[in-house]
Amino acid sequence: MSSELLEELMSSEVFAPLLRLSPPPGDHDYIYNLDESEGVCDLFDVPVLNL
Repeated sequence: MSSELLEELMSSEVFAPLLRLSPPPGDHDYIYNLDESEGVCDLFDVPVLNL
């Protein structure tokens, strides 16, 4: 992506709320995702309450 295009996108009001503040993920970053059958409790150690 050229720097001119990037400057234009960053200055436009349409894309201003969507401006990424963090760097893009690299090879060493871990991306969390869930299958359709999984929930938040599968990502974190959250005890499941049986009511």
